[in-house]
Amino acid sequence: MKFIKLNLSYIAFLLIIAVGFTSCQEDILEQVQELEQAAPSIDLGSSTHNNKHKEEIHTAASSTVRVLVNGNPLVWPNYKANPVNNNGYVMVYMRTIFERLGYSIQWIQSDPNRGGLSSVIATKPNRTIQIWVGDRWAKVNGSWVQASVAPYNNQGYVMVHSRFVAENSGAPTEWDQQTQSVQIYYYDELDYGFYFFDSQPGNNPTADAVGCQKYVSGVYNPFFDPTKPTIIYVHGNAPGSVASGSRENFLLSDGGLNVQSHNIWKAQGWNVAIFYWIQFADEGILNSAPPAGVETKIYDHTAHNGMRWRKSDGSLTTAGAPNASVRVLFAQKYLEIFNSNYSGAEIRVVGNSLGGNLTMAGLLRLERMGAPRMPSRVTLMDPFWTPLHDNTVTIGENQVTTAELAGLSAEVLANRGIAIEYFRTSLLGAGGLSSRVGRQAAVAHFGASFLGNNHFSKHTVPVRQYFHSRGVAAPLEVSRSNVFAPWVTTGNQAMSAATSNARIRQMMGANNHWNQVAGRGTASMVDDQYERRNGLW
Repeated sequence: MKFIKLNLSYIAFLLIIAVGFTSCQEDILEQVQELEQAAPSIDLGSSTHNNKHKEEIHTAASSTVRVLVNGNPLVWPNYKANPVNNNGYVMVYMRTIFERLGYSIQWIQSDPNRGGLSSVIATKPNRTIQIWVGDRWAKVNGSWVQASVAPYNNQGYVMVHSRFVAENSGAPTEWDQQTQSVQIYYYDELDYGFYFFDSQPGNNPTADAVGCQKYVSGVYNPFFDPTKPTIIYVHGNAPGSVASGSRENFLLSDGGLNVQSHNIWKAQGWNVAIFYWIQFADEGILNSAPPAGVETKIYDHTAHNGMRWRKSDGSLTTAGAPNASVRVLFAQKYLEIFNSNYSGAEIRVVGNSLGGNLTMAGLLRLERMGAPRMPSRVTLMDPFWTPLHDNTVTIGENQVTTAELAGLSAEVLANRGIAIEYFRTSLLGAGGLSSRVGRQAAVAHFGASFLGNNHFSKHTVPVRQYFHSRGVAAPLEVSRSNVFAPWVTTGNQAMSAATSNARIRQMMGANNHWNQVAGRGTASMVDDQYERRNGLW
């Protein structure tokens, strides 16, 4: 899927800062014989089409091809129905994919209007797809659409092009070459949870998507190993993401770099995950100045519009919404993974923007629940708490604002010895800071001058810089005797993903911050240096 480097939600906000089958089933179709080799000749102006079609018999099924809908692998009836990579087109058993996308199926053995071809009509509210076996032409809501490859019969199983079915159902689709996986994101149902990622060897991020799979209890996940350390990224406000089919990932394509920033973590033996809550976080750009409606859902599932979420058609609905806030959902999903069966050496959580807000609220809830495994380190990248106060929203813990609850969370986590680092990277983060969190955390002012004055990019790109910094030495702490003197190193490290947890804890809790004075012009943090200064900000 397309990666939005910027959180488009903040465009408006920056302005404020600045100022079943019904008949015979295809399972029992007799194996048909090859007809003619010629491709169909279609006259769309006529109700009768040339019958020189072929219904090909494809027997080569590949068990290595996977198809996932909302991060969950589809399961096929048997080996004859397994997906097939047919010259670059992933063909799948039509009943499985149609029914997974909410359709009911009607089988027509012989359509007299199409030369006797067998046909399938898939229907659900507001959408009908009709395909003919052996014919590239299909009808979608009554309009003719041409597929890249025709459906065919494979030993009684009608195979269709997965991308054709998904995208004509309003479900964005992407391909991961390395894992031979089709990812379908079906936004007509609510999707949230921890998606674990594969690496992408060769740092070739433009070729295809990176493989990922949602953690589902009891389902094998090739990208999660309970014996390995884990780092989790929690994204923030996401207006427009559902309509554009966009999800945040780890691509760092700025400042001369073009890399998947999580690759180094995978190479070092880490599990890497993103907590996706996109449909809750997409309240639209007009409702993002500031994003109080999204923030409300982090804390209180009963307030205002409840836990409404966005569908692929752009509508907002509460149908099937959980009876819990996002911080509760985060905690529930976290505990499914990081329980007594998890033996990884370390857990880290990185939260950006409203994701930092959610991170602090979710971790406080986990601490109150007595979670058996808490993170050893929390990284807040330009975190944001709305400056508004709403008495109708239940924040909890006797706190008045969400920023104050985050401060309480920081105090509790720091008392447990958890390392907390707080990066300020843009004016967007400056508009919703929490000094109470800052008094507990190690605070850094991080600059990215290679992005110019684009504070939308500065709000999100540093997340990828932080992940990428795992592969280079920790930046140096420097000082100078006066403004005319040269910088000299103090022998200490400053903040990055390569900095030890012990050093971050050492930097916490003082009335000072670290200001980046070198390395602002490059995306890599290899040349970064920080000066320790008095005061939080």
